[in-house]
Amino acid sequence: RFTINYNLFKEERQFIGCENNKVQVTEISLRKFNSSLDFQTKLEAIKHIILCSKILLFSKDLNKLCETILSFLILLFPFKYPFQVTSYLHKDNYNILESISPYFIGIKEKYSDLFFDQNEICIDGMNIFIIDLDKKKSYIKSDETFPNFPSKLTSALEKDIKSLESKFKKENEPKKNEYNILYQNLFFEFFCELLKGYEECLNMDYFKLSDEDKSTSIDTLFQCSKYVKSHNESGFYKLFSEESQLFADFIYKRMIPRNNQEIIDVLLVNETNLKMKNKSKIFGRDNNTDFLDSDDYNISNTYLVPDPRAVTNEEKKEILDKKDLLLTFGQSNR
Repeated sequence: RFTINYNLFKEERQFIGCENNKVQVTEISLRKFNSSLDFQTKLEAIKHIILCSKILLFSKDLNKLCETILSFLILLFPFKYPFQVTSYLHKDNYNILESISPYFIGIKEKYSDLFFDQNEICIDGMNIFIIDLDKKKSYIKSDETFPNFPSKLTSALEKDIKSLESKFKKENEPKKNEYNILYQNLFFEFFCELLKGYEECLNMDYFKLSDEDKSTSIDTLFQCSKYVKSHNESGFYKLFSEESQLFADFIYKRMIPRNNQEIIDVLLVNETNLKMKNKSKIFGRDNNTDFLDSDDYNISNTYLVPDPRAVTNEEKKEILDKKDLLLTFGQSNR
């Protein structure tokens, strides 16, 4: 990892980066996010995000809406949310809430069960997961029943988060960046476990098809029924593999990557699963994880970054006096 200190609008900030073979790091306080909602609420929200329900967050605090939405989106990696995201929806645009497509939207007002009726919003037949951030409560508006994540995985995740919190409570000056890295990795490993075995169900015959017969639908690229049968808690995996656009996008990224970053994302998932398998007491073996173990992306130097607002003559002179220090970002030794 590397860190660069800089000033933005006279405030001290940090640019945090990492090697290409690591999960990207955020500067948002994920410890604050973790304490803002209980574990089950966060887990239910992530489940509904992945299964493409509509997500509504209510709060009188705009900062809380923005930070919470962004935190959820960051923790989804290696999945990427493909639908509309709005941290603050103005009342004049409430008609958007009747959209047939999934969305993740913040409403800057106190939540009331009468909200939809009072604003003449029809939600018949919709699946909407609601979080009242001010009261730390959640609600579901749906006629459907959604299967839960595999209980073994959620229990392990909850235990790991509690251990992480316990570790940082003992420190006098907890390091936000270190906490964020560990917290993000817990969710990343959770999703890697969720994806375990997906490679064996890829439809490699896809590449033998003629261009006319090729389709990018999940049914063409992936053997969903085989994937479902390979897991005990098939209810979730059936919905996950057949209905989730986030899962379909990941499979598309694996089969037909559009750029190097998508290849890197898939490599991270595959080798993380191999690394976890190596640690297993039952299935442990010496699987190669050359990408994760690579040190080709280490950062060797960091440099002072000038204030981006340096526009006055005095500020320009101050920067020019320090020009020997002024490189924009760290140098890589790759």
